[in-house]
Amino acid sequence: MKRKSFIGFLLIVAMALVLAPCATAGDLSWDPSVVQGVLDNGMPYFIMKNAKPENRVEYRLLVRAGSVQETDAQQGVAHFIEHMGFNGTEHFAAGDLVDYFEGVGVEFGPDTNAYTSFDHTMYMLSLPVEKEPMEKGLLAMRDYAGGMLFLPEELEKEKGVVLEELRLGRDMYTRITEQALAIALKGSKYAERLPIGKKENVEAFDPALCKDFYSTWYRPDNMAFVVVGDIDVKEMEQKIKDTFGALKNPSGDFTLPIFKDAPHDDLYAGIITDKELPVSMVFVTYTREPSPVITEDNYRIQLAEDLAIGIYNRRLNEVTMSDNPPFKQAYGDTSWSMKGFDVVTAFAQTDMEKERAALERLMTEIERVRRHGVLEQELDEVKSDRAESLRVAVAEKDKRESAPLAGAIAMSWFNAEPFTEITADKALFDAVSGGVTISDVQQAINRIFEPVNMAALLILPESQKSMYKEDDVLAAVHGVSGSDVQAYTREEVVKTTDYSKLQPGKIAERKEFKDIGVTSVTFENGLRILVKPTDFQKDEILFRGFAPGGVLLETVASRGASRLTEDVWMLGGTKDFSDVQIKRLLSGKSIDFGLMGRENLALAGGTVNKDFEEALQWLRDYITEPGFREEGVAKAKSLMLDYLKETQAEQTGAFRMEMTRQLCPGNPISYWPSQEQVGRITVEQMRSILEASTVPANMEYTFVGNLDVEKTIALAAKYLGSIPARDQVQPPADAMTCDLPQGTVRRVIYRGMEPRTQIGFLFDAPPIDSQDAPAVKVMAKVADTRMLKRLREELSGTYYAYLVYGPSLVVKNRDQLLAAMATNPDRVDEMITEFNAIVDKLATEGPTADELKAAKEVAKKNHEEDLKRNDYWTNMLNSNMEMGRAPDVEIKVDEAVQNVTADQVRDAARKYLLGDTRLEIIALPAKGAAPEKE
Repeated sequence: MKRKSFIGFLLIVAMALVLAPCATAGDLSWDPSVVQGVLDNGMPYFIMKNAKPENRVEYRLLVRAGSVQETDAQQGVAHFIEHMGFNGTEHFAAGDLVDYFEGVGVEFGPDTNAYTSFDHTMYMLSLPVEKEPMEKGLLAMRDYAGGMLFLPEELEKEKGVVLEELRLGRDMYTRITEQALAIALKGSKYAERLPIGKKENVEAFDPALCKDFYSTWYRPDNMAFVVVGDIDVKEMEQKIKDTFGALKNPSGDFTLPIFKDAPHDDLYAGIITDKELPVSMVFVTYTREPSPVITEDNYRIQLAEDLAIGIYNRRLNEVTMSDNPPFKQAYGDTSWSMKGFDVVTAFAQTDMEKERAALERLMTEIERVRRHGVLEQELDEVKSDRAESLRVAVAEKDKRESAPLAGAIAMSWFNAEPFTEITADKALFDAVSGGVTISDVQQAINRIFEPVNMAALLILPESQKSMYKEDDVLAAVHGVSGSDVQAYTREEVVKTTDYSKLQPGKIAERKEFKDIGVTSVTFENGLRILVKPTDFQKDEILFRGFAPGGVLLETVASRGASRLTEDVWMLGGTKDFSDVQIKRLLSGKSIDFGLMGRENLALAGGTVNKDFEEALQWLRDYITEPGFREEGVAKAKSLMLDYLKETQAEQTGAFRMEMTRQLCPGNPISYWPSQEQVGRITVEQMRSILEASTVPANMEYTFVGNLDVEKTIALAAKYLGSIPARDQVQPPADAMTCDLPQGTVRRVIYRGMEPRTQIGFLFDAPPIDSQDAPAVKVMAKVADTRMLKRLREELSGTYYAYLVYGPSLVVKNRDQLLAAMATNPDRVDEMITEFNAIVDKLATEGPTADELKAAKEVAKKNHEEDLKRNDYWTNMLNSNMEMGRAPDVEIKVDEAVQNVTADQVRDAARKYLLGDTRLEIIALPAKGAAPEKE
């Protein structure tokens, strides 16, 4: 289950110092493949040739200015200026930039984007390696750096977009974040500078205020430019000089201010509550001086700290899997870094009325490692994990994609750290790690958790507010420091399972799909596999499976059992080993398992060639001998209950849940269990669903990666084909077919204290293997672009607006066609009317020639890149098996997109957007919620 957490808001941070000085003895070196330089105006640049994806290039413009550079009157202006880069510059009239780039296959959002943090702003552009787009891209980046116009009419329009972004972001997590920062970082400017800004400030912005911030901070010696891609480095270097060299710095000296935390010996304690929050959390922070990794000594210190926090997190996970634990999720982190200080965090999610116990146990585990240190076995395990990750990284170094490389180089500049070559990283680890002792880790623990500059917070539902006072928080923390804390102990675990007597399953059927290089094998026990060898990565194997069943096998009495079974399946381990023991046994190995399914149940994951056979052994064990341990059941139930509470309490979650409910009204695949139903689910019910779902004849698995086909088939035969056959338990024949209600049907739900609304439209849509699919795909992209331009850019009525079409893993007789937007509650009717006008015009006139060309270019670019990614093939092949479609159906649809005509797009809009079926879902603020503040 994916969960939204207020911690996610707190992690939108990064350091931004100065370019590293020349290297001296002991200093770490920059990757020699990165060409560096500094223009005469002081702007540093970094260029790296990288051929994946082919014929693509990534640009990054980095500005060392974010929300902490703002004055009180400017709060939100750094983020606002980021928006204005797309609304009129010296070389691009408002709207022209996005129009041009979409015409060459560049999407607004995935390929053309920007973000603002506390300390910096980054502009991102992904382009085809062709002369004109590359030069236009450089010109766009140059305009972001020094050519924004801040036209009054465009500024006023963009205010509406930013206000809608602020409105959409206002929820219980944001409110909690503001309170948490105010306590944990009291005295620091970061405590009052969320990048989104304040409504009253945004409404008052004018060109002069924006230009003042822009001219102060957007100066060449406070920015850097990064290029990574399939390019000629020398040619690019000259283009950078020609494009950015003429930018001028303002007169006068410039020093980048560093905003420090306010040191304090006292523990900052706080009780944070929110009316909508349905769960309880504990949050502890320690601030400390920043520690950039510049020298080998810095690296050794940082490595010891990383190993220490890894051991701490393993121990916290063990606590969550113990009998009646005080918290259900917990972790520590050292990656939250500001420009002037670092923050160490410890976090736990707990049950109501266990908050103090959770805080005490979180602190007890800190005291345990501080007083007694760590075990040699623990240190060996986390070292082996790091060694394996570096081994894989070195193996894949020529297969790295340009986008993450560009981001990593960017952050190296912000952090004043060298961007090191991955082989050198591994060599340094190999040279240093053996000498990192328990004593070194102990010193790291003492630094990480030194009890100064601390804050401890209880984050509670408002109903819990009267239970605690700040003195209770202080007493909980200080009480642990004076208590008797025993040393950590554990039992050794060894796996001795003998698989040698397994008889490989015989092959009942083998098919070759030569056009796409896929082999299909069905074993006599009924289990089927698809194998797709690739060379996209040097040592990556992905696997994904499904088994029909899941929610379709639930009865009224067992509602929610399948969703719960997913989590219990993993958390319960196997018959012989608990989840905690399995994690230990997998130390130093590239074996990862996850869960797939709702209407189906299956395990998915990834591995590498050296660990492939062991991954299949574990896959077999999970299938044939699931553990269903009490601690796994208890944790899974508790987490599911929290998920349901959070989802139902806040507007976005409730909105998405209602979308799912209405996808197939009355069908189990659209059903969400109540908290009471989850509480009543038994282990026997879960076992029954898992047993039915893992009948071999039900199961199908896809394997994709740099693998040998025959070896893969042989290993699958041994570990999966040998699973004893059992009678199938099939869902009803029509279980995965359903229809939306006829006509236009509206569902309205009321959630949330904030004045915001979310709107969704579900349309009947053709399955992806129908003849209409290519035209519908183009139609969706054209409509999506028109929604963005009209509803966001012209009317300033929304922050997000989109229309998507794609495969559904839920329903067999149709796929998903969904439009959505968010807006002011007072503008709901207006936005729906405008959306209807967009649909009507498209269905009447069809797309323009430019729109048709742009949609095809975007589809072509995405298709070309998808075909070179293992995860695309894994998901695509598996979903086609799941729906009983030909393995290559989506590939053929993507290819057919290039032949779609304007008339076909018009007809698709008329048939599906103006058809007989349309479901509108509107999420409004809760009745009685406070109106928007003027």
